[in-house]
Amino acid sequence: MNRVRTVLAMELSSARGSVALLRGDEIVCSAAWTQEQRDEGRLFESVRSALAASGVPVKLLDAVVAGRGPGSYTGIRMAMTAAHFLAAPHGRSAYFVGSAEAVALEACEETGVERVTVIGDARRGAAWLGRFRRGDDGLVSLVGGWTLLPLEEVRRAVAEEPVVISPDWPRLRERLGTRVQDIDVRRVRHRYPSAEWVGRTALLRMSGGAVSDPREPLYLHPPVVAPSGADQ
Repeated sequence: MNRVRTVLAMELSSARGSVALLRGDEIVCSAAWTQEQRDEGRLFESVRSALAASGVPVKLLDAVVAGRGPGSYTGIRMAMTAAHFLAAPHGRSAYFVGSAEAVALEACEETGVERVTVIGDARRGAAWLGRFRRGDDGLVSLVGGWTLLPLEEVRRAVAEEPVVISPDWPRLRERLGTRVQDIDVRRVRHRYPSAEWVGRTALLRMSGGAVSDPREPLYLHPPVVAPSGADQ
């Protein structure tokens, strides 16, 4: 019989930040807020409140979990750094999962489908896209790797997908402009990744013995490198 694990999860990859403390399938407490700018104070205030309300100290957690994107690079770095900052002094594990993986798992659970496409605004005139499939173990896995595509290719890329989720749909739809007028936009569901499902994803993975994702934000653009000798 598997032991019930307790995790504190943070998700800051989108316009909505959230924190949740989970004990197995139970959400002990959670909080969410709109992120209009970088606000470390709001994150740590929510973490302190969650720990106080639950009565669970960090040293008794099985892991501190954070979503690693794709999405807001600043928010992702903040959540991942906070997870390590909270976990390390108490000898706890910092565990990282994809934010898109978590929102895909939520969509599969909600709709009963086995295949979900998640798409987001990658800026610089591009969108990021990942196709996920749910396996017999209940987890979703990325199929075929991440795709970074020009906005004009979005319609073709999602035309045959059964369920399409986007944490950025209002902004992405505006940037697509007339290129989406003939798309059945009702098929695209606007949904933010949540700390609850980041935590549920981590718990499911941990129960199967899966290791954490790398301790690096999932950033899909190639790095911008200044030419040698260029003015800094």
